[in-house]
Parts: sequence; structure tokens; C-alpha cells
Amino acid sequence: MTSHSSRPPTHINTDLDNVSVTSSVKSLTPKSKSRKLKSTSTTNKATRSSSMFSERSVGGASDTKHHGTASRSVSHSKPPLGSHLHSVHAKDEESVKVKGEGDAKSTKSKDGGGGGSSSDLKKSINQLQKEADQQLELEMETQMTLEHFLGQMISLKNAFAMLSDVVMHEVDAARSEARRRIDVSDNRVVQNQQTVDKVIHEFGSLSSRVDKIEEKQDAIIAELAALRTQGDQTATWLTTVSEQVSVVKEQVGETRQAQVKFDADTVKEVNELKRHWDNQSQTIVNRINECSAEVSKQRAELTVTGEQRMDDLELLEKALSTLQAQQVRLRSSVDEATIPLQTESKSLRSKTDQLDAAISSIKMDAVETRHQMEGIDRDQRLRFDNVSRVMKVFSEAMQVATPPSVNNGFKDV
Repeated sequence: MTSHSSRPPTHINTDLDNVSVTSSVKSLTPKSKSRKLKSTSTTNKATRSSSMFSERSVGGASDTKHHGTASRSVSHSKPPLGSHLHSVHAKDEESVKVKGEGDAKSTKSKDGGGGGSSSDLKKSINQLQKEADQQLELEMETQMTLEHFLGQMISLKNAFAMLSDVVMHEVDAARSEARRRIDVSDNRVVQNQQTVDKVIHEFGSLSSRVDKIEEKQDAIIAELAALRTQGDQTATWLTTVSEQVSVVKEQVGETRQAQVKFDADTVKEVNELKRHWDNQSQTIVNRINECSAEVSKQRAELTVTGEQRMDDLELLEKALSTLQAQQVRLRSSVDEATIPLQTESKSLRSKTDQLDAAISSIKMDAVETRHQMEGIDRDQRLRFDNVSRVMKVFSEAMQVATPPSVNNGFKDV
């Protein structure tokens, strides 16, 4: 408002000065007329320069006003800029008033000479230059303040972006580690299933061998019908056979004890796993480490039990080989030897039934471990979904672009 209201008086004053100067020029002599023309030209130049400086100062004031509003829009905590702008506007108004008074004095003192008007114009020009310098300094200060604010905003944005990148890197690392350990556990379960299938196949072959042995026993019984006369010679041999049967019974008892111990260890492990899953309060990494340790422990136990059972199978094969050798000798025995051989076949059949029961228990253990791994997978998916929700809320609060892995919700885990 001050800039627009201060411009018209300057033009009016200059017009009045021109009119007064032309009227005074007409009434003077040629010499004084030339002097007055020179003074009027100098005064016109001075008034033009003063009007140009006043317009520049007014334009600078309007520019500072716009800068002040922009700085207020960026930061509301900088009131000294507004006070500086008001002081600049007041100085502009005072300069315009002083210039108007100087113009009036110059019109009054034209008859006496142009020395006083030129000195006043110089003073006003110097004052306007000082005010223009002050205005330029204020504009530079505001520009530096805005640049400082812009740099702070850029640094804050970079810091938030770096924080989001670090968090997403940690989440991706945890996800890849969990995926790797789950794959290892699945491979171990598959290997255990393959070993169980192999044991089942071996026991099938053993049962076929037992059937062949029974067929051979029937043939031997038919042959023993013709060898009843040699009973006295085989009495000593029967005593040795009874001792061997007692040895086989002891071996069967040892296998039973080993099976009972294995069942007790399995029950203990199941109880420990239940207690572990009831107290799920640890972090994802600790859970994965515990699960891997548990799987390795079970694998070691399965390998130990497999080795024990392979040893038992070797012992059974040795016993069967000895039985075959003895059955070759049974061709010279009597009908009384058929009774202990039948009992021997019954004991072997009961042993195969026990081994089938052990295989079924191993299958149940494998199924239970698979269910446990599925529970671990579900728990990890739930936790990764919670982490993705937290990251989305954090990104929305900080106005940072959400990474694609968080948008996917860790579906590939």
C-alpha cells in the first residue's frame, strides 16, 4: 500500500518543478536563462534518479514482503523477519517524504540558485543507497535462512530413507536365514523318511527269508520222519541247540530293553517339545536355533537307533545263518527235534512283529516332527506379518515410500 501511494506524488512534484522552471526561464535574461536551463537539467536528472531509486526501494520492499511471507510459510518461529520488513517499509515511506520535502525545497530555492537542491539530492541519493544496501543484506539473510532450512529438510529426508533401508535389510536377512533353516529341516525329514522306507524294505526281505525258512522246516520235518533211528546221536546236539536258543532269547530281551529305552526317550522329547511350545516368548532367531538343535538331536538319536537296529539285523542274520547250518545237520535228527524248531520259528515271528511295531512308532515320530515344523512355519508367517504391519505404519507416519517386500507381506518366506 505504501509503495503504490508514494509513487504519484513524485510524478506530481516533478511536473510542478518543470512548470516552475519553465516559467522562471521565460522571465530571465539569456545568460541567466542558460544557467537556469543547466540547473533545471541537473534537477531533472536528480529527480529522475531519485524516482528510480525510490521505485527500486519500493520494489525491494515488495520483494522482501514476498520473501517474508515465504519464510513464514516455511517456518513460523522466525518473527524478526516481519519486524525487519515493517522497518524497511517505514524507511521507504520516510525516504519518500524526505524526497518530497527536498523537491519542495528545491522548487522554492530555484530563484536563489541550484547549490542547495543538488546537495539535498546527493544526501537523499546517499540515504537511498544505504537503504538499498540494507535491503539487499536483509534479502541475503532471508535467502541464507531459507537455504539452511532446505538443507535441514533434505538431511532429515535422507536420514529417514537410510533408516528404512537398514530396517528392511535386517528383515530380509532374518527372512533368508529362516528360509534356509526351514529348507534344511525339510531335507532332514525327507532323509529320515527315506531311511525308514529302507528299513521297512529290509524287514520285508527278512520276512520273506523267514517264510523260506519255514518251508525248509517243513521239508526237514518230512525228512526227519525217516531219521528217527538217530535220536541217540542227536541228544548232545539238542543240548547245544537249547543253549543257542537261550542266547537268542537274551538278545531278544536286550532288543526289548533298547526299544523301551527309545520309547522313554521319545516320550521325554515329546514332553520337552510341548513345554517348549507352551513357553513361546523368545525372538524368531532363538526359536529357529532351538528348532535346528532339536532336529539335529532327533537326527542323532535316529541314527543311533538305526545303527542299533542294523546291528540287531546283523545278529539276526548271523543267527539265521547258524540256523541254516544247523538245519542242514537236522537231516540226521529225529522227530523229537521238530518241537524246539517250531518254538524257534514262533519266537522269530514274534520278533518280526516287534520290529514292525518299532517301525510304526518311527513313522509316528516322523509325522509328529513334520507337524512341529509346520507349526514353526505358521508362527514365523504370523510374526513376519506383524513386522510388515509395523513397517507400513512407520513408513506412513514418516511419509516414506513403502518397500516392495513389505507390501508383499513376506509371502515368499
